[in-house]
Parts: sequence; C-alpha cells; structure tokens
Amino acid sequence: LAVTIWYSVTERSFKDLTVSPVQIEFTYPENFRIHTETLDAVFLKLNCPQYIISEYELSAKHFWVKIVVGPQSLSEDDLVSQENYTKEFRVPLDSSMVHIRLPEKESRLIFVQAITPNVLRVPVSLVTKRVQVIARLRGEPQPGLVAGKPELSSPWIELTGPPKALEKIDSIELQEIDLSGLTEGKRSTQVEIPKDKLESL
Repeated sequence: LAVTIWYSVTERSFKDLTVSPVQIEFTYPENFRIHTETLDAVFLKLNCPQYIISEYELSAKHFWVKIVVGPQSLSEDDLVSQENYTKEFRVPLDSSMVHIRLPEKESRLIFVQAITPNVLRVPVSLVTKRVQVIARLRGEPQPGLVAGKPELSSPWIELTGPPKALEKIDSIELQEIDLSGLTEGKRSTQVEIPKDKLESL
C-alpha cells in the first residue's frame, strides 16, 4: 500500500521541462578539429519529479550530450578527399547520449522525451600543416660531371597529426639520393621519407 501511495503521489508530481543549450562533449582523434562554434543549440524536453526541478534548480548546466567521432563514423580518408579537408558530419541524437550531473537516485527519475534537433550537423576538419621537403645528396658523379640542385615533384608536403606535434615540424628530409658513379646527364629517381623520421613525428 505504501509503495502504491508513493507511486501515485510522485507520478502526479512529474512535470515537463525544457532546457537549452546543453553542453556537447566530443571524443575524437587528435588530428581532427570539431568546429563547435557553428553548432546548433541543443534543446532537451524532459519529464521528471517537481521536487528535483526545485531542489536542484534544474537547468541546462546539469546535462550534456556525448558524441564519439571515430573511424567507424568518420575516417581520416573521408576528410582527405574533401575540399579544405572539411566535411559536415551528421549525428543522430538520442536519449542514450544524454548524461546527467545529478546523483543516480535522481538521474534515473529524469526521462528525455525529445531532443531538438534530432540530427546535429557537425563540421569536422583534418588538422594539417604544410612543410618544406628537403632533398639530401651523397656521393659524387663520374669525373667531369657536376651535380645540380635536385628538382622535386613537389617542394611541399601536407602533414596531419596532433597540433602540438605539428608545431615542432618545419621541414621533412627525404632519404639521401646516391650520386655515386652517375654517368647520365640527367636522371630521375624516387626517394621516400625515412621510416624512422615518420615514427618520430
């Protein structure tokens, strides 16, 4: 009987409440940038006991929406193929993504009835930096020949990675081009960025 009376009283005291804008929290790779400044405000329509609204002065600060941006939803390759390495990522919002800054006893009495918008448009960019490519030479060609300055197919390369790591890089050195014993007047060759150099970035 006591449980029935309690349920009846609390059920009648449930109220609807709309809060906005709620905080959006993202989890994403370090070489991604989320353009949070362009996001639409997110509104939550809630239903919960009146006493929680009064006791905690319930507002948007008690809620946040957690969004995970990862390889299964948006990959680095998806961004590389886009203009300016930027793509609008559409995130369907649902109640499972809503987190509440209240004790569990109260949190479980708060129900999310609706989220507006139900799909959030999130612009995402790849963090990149353009750096100079430096060619290195070793050895000498045959007597009578002089090695000129290497002509690169591109004097620049675009790197992506965590911003703090990119700040430390101003140029990339290629593997050495071996000129030893060359007899041709002009020669083209393909060289790579040393593996150990890539691993140290």
